[in-house]
Amino acid sequence: MKVIAPIPLVVFIVLVWLIFWLATNVNQNATKRILQEANYKNIQITGYNWFACYRDDWSHTGFIAENPSGILIKGTVCCGLIFKNCTIRFK
Repeated sequence: MKVIAPIPLVVFIVLVWLIFWLATNVNQNATKRILQEANYKNIQITGYNWFACYRDDWSHTGFIAENPSGILIKGTVCCGLIFKNCTIRFK
Protein backbone atom coordinates (compact mmCIF):
# COMPACT_ATOMS: atom_id res chain seq x y z
CA MET A 1 0.00 0.00 0.00
CA LYS A 2 1.31 3.42 -0.98
CA VAL A 3 1.53 6.17 1.59
CA ILE A 4 1.03 9.75 0.43
CA ALA A 5 4.04 11.91 1.27
CA PRO A 6 3.19 14.75 3.67
CA ILE A 7 4.50 17.57 1.43
CA PRO A 8 2.31 16.81 -1.63
CA LEU A 9 -0.67 16.39 0.71
CA VAL A 10 -0.03 19.81 2.29
CA VAL A 11 0.38 21.39 -1.15
CA PHE A 12 -2.89 19.78 -2.27
CA ILE A 13 -4.75 21.07 0.81
CA VAL A 14 -3.36 24.58 0.32
CA LEU A 15 -4.37 24.58 -3.36
CA VAL A 16 -7.90 23.42 -2.55
CA TRP A 17 -8.19 26.13 0.11
CA LEU A 18 -6.84 28.78 -2.30
CA ILE A 19 -9.27 27.78 -5.05
CA PHE A 20 -12.19 27.87 -2.60
CA TRP A 21 -11.09 31.27 -1.28
CA LEU A 22 -10.78 32.69 -4.79
CA ALA A 23 -14.13 31.21 -5.81
CA THR A 24 -15.92 32.88 -2.89
CA ASN A 25 -14.29 36.28 -3.26
CA VAL A 26 -16.29 39.14 -1.75
CA ASN A 27 -15.21 42.64 -2.74
CA GLN A 28 -16.80 44.89 -0.12
CA ASN A 29 -14.94 48.07 -1.09
CA ALA A 30 -15.85 47.88 -4.78
CA THR A 31 -19.46 46.99 -3.93
CA LYS A 32 -19.89 49.97 -1.63
CA ARG A 33 -18.19 52.30 -4.12
CA ILE A 34 -20.36 51.12 -7.05
CA LEU A 35 -23.58 51.44 -5.04
CA GLN A 36 -22.65 54.85 -3.63
CA GLU A 37 -21.86 56.10 -7.15
CA ALA A 38 -25.37 54.95 -8.15
CA ASN A 39 -26.83 56.96 -5.19
CA TYR A 40 -27.77 53.97 -3.00
CA LYS A 41 -27.94 54.55 0.76
CA ASN A 42 -27.80 52.39 3.91
CA ILE A 43 -25.70 49.71 2.20
CA GLN A 44 -25.37 46.36 3.99
CA ILE A 45 -23.07 43.68 2.58
CA THR A 46 -24.69 40.22 2.84
CA GLY A 47 -21.78 38.11 1.59
CA TYR A 48 -21.10 35.89 -1.39
CA ASN A 49 -23.99 35.03 -3.74
CA TRP A 50 -23.19 31.74 -5.48
CA PHE A 51 -25.38 31.85 -8.59
CA ALA A 52 -26.13 35.55 -8.98
CA CYS A 53 -23.44 36.40 -11.55
CA TYR A 54 -22.05 35.11 -14.82
CA ARG A 55 -19.20 32.59 -14.82
CA ASP A 56 -16.68 35.23 -15.98
CA ASP A 57 -17.30 37.44 -12.96
CA TRP A 58 -14.60 37.39 -10.30
CA SER A 59 -16.56 38.54 -7.25
CA HIS A 60 -20.25 38.09 -6.41
CA THR A 61 -21.02 40.39 -3.47
CA GLY A 62 -24.58 40.45 -2.15
CA PHE A 63 -26.13 43.56 -0.67
CA ILE A 64 -29.26 45.14 0.76
CA ALA A 65 -29.60 48.87 0.17
CA GLU A 66 -32.02 51.73 -0.22
CA ASN A 67 -32.28 52.84 -3.85
CA PRO A 68 -32.49 56.53 -4.87
CA SER A 69 -36.32 56.34 -4.64
CA GLY A 70 -36.12 55.17 -1.02
CA ILE A 71 -37.14 51.54 -1.70
CA LEU A 72 -35.21 48.76 0.06
CA ILE A 73 -33.77 46.32 -2.48
CA LYS A 74 -31.62 43.18 -2.53
CA GLY A 75 -29.06 42.40 -5.16
CA THR A 76 -25.52 41.49 -6.11
CA VAL A 77 -22.60 43.47 -7.45
CA CYS A 78 -20.68 41.33 -9.96
CA CYS A 79 -17.12 42.37 -10.80
CA GLY A 80 -14.59 41.06 -13.26
CA LEU A 81 -10.92 40.51 -12.51
CA ILE A 82 -9.04 42.89 -14.82
CA PHE A 83 -10.83 43.96 -17.99
CA LYS A 84 -14.48 43.62 -16.92
CA ASN A 85 -16.17 46.34 -14.90
CA CYS A 86 -18.75 45.84 -12.17
CA THR A 87 -22.49 45.45 -12.73
CA ILE A 88 -25.42 45.66 -10.32
CA ARG A 89 -27.92 42.79 -10.47
CA PHE A 90 -31.21 42.80 -8.60
CA LYS A 91 -33.25 39.95 -7.14
